[in-house]
Amino acid sequence: MFRLAVCEDDKAIREQLCSLCREILSGFLTDFEVMAFSSAGELEKEMAEGTQFQLLCLDIMLPGKSGMELALEVRKRDEKIKILFITGFTEYLLEGYEARPIQYLMKPVDRRQLEKALATALRLSDRPTEISFSLGGKTYILPLDEIFFVESINHGSLFHLEKEDRFFWLPLSSAESLLPREQFCRCHKSFVVNMKQIREADGRKILLSNGSRLDIGARYAADFKESFVRFLNRCTDEFPPCSFLERGGFLHKKIPWTGGYGI
Repeated sequence: MFRLAVCEDDKAIREQLCSLCREILSGFLTDFEVMAFSSAGELEKEMAEGTQFQLLCLDIMLPGKSGMELALEVRKRDEKIKILFITGFTEYLLEGYEARPIQYLMKPVDRRQLEKALATALRLSDRPTEISFSLGGKTYILPLDEIFFVESINHGSLFHLEKEDRFFWLPLSSAESLLPREQFCRCHKSFVVNMKQIREADGRKILLSNGSRLDIGARYAADFKESFVRFLNRCTDEFPPCSFLERGGFLHKKIPWTGGYGI
C-alpha cells in the first residue's frame, strides 16, 4: 500500500489537500491511504506507533515543531521516505535540502503541480534500493546508494562502499549488469560509477562525494556524458530547484543539497 501523510495546521487547506491527493492517486493506484494531521507532533506519534508512510506532504510553518524540522529529523533515520513541502513563503525554497524533498509547492497548491509531484513520488518509490547476487553458495545484498564506484581488480570487482570496501570474484562486466543503468555508468575500462555520488566532472576526471577521483576513459567518454546528462535531466524533473550553468565548455548542474557540480 502507498500511504501518504498530509500535515497542515489550517483545516480548510488540509481537507483540500487530502481531497486532491485522493482524487489524483485514484488515477494511479487502487491500494492507497491518505491520512491527515494538524501538527508535527500528531504525525510523529503515528509514526512512532509503527505506521509507515511512503510520502510526507508537510506544511513548513506548523505550530510548535515546524515541517522543516520534522523533515530533517525523519531524513536522518529514513533514507527511503519521500518528502513534499508545502509553503506560502518563497524564502524557504533555498532551505531544507538536507531533507532532500522531491518538490516544493507554493500555496495555493496547483492541482497539476501536485499531480506531477505525486507521480514523481510513485516513480521513485518503485525504484530498486539494493542489489542481490549469489557467489560460492552465498547470497550478498548491497544497498545501491551506499556504492560510490566499482573497480576492476585482478579479474574481480571491488565495491567501494560507505562503510567498507568489498571484493568479489566477479568480472566488472558482470557487476555492471547487476546495477541499474539509470544510476550507474561505465566511465572507464576499470570503473563503474554511481552517478548519484558525482560532485564534479569534466571531460577527463570525476570527483565523488567521498573524495575519490576517477579517470574518464576516452573510449567511454561519449557514453558517460550522454548517461550523466540523462541522469541530470531526471534530477531536474524530480528535484526542480536544481539549476544549470555553463563552465569551461561543459554543461554543469548544481545539485543544491550537495553543493556539487556535474557535467
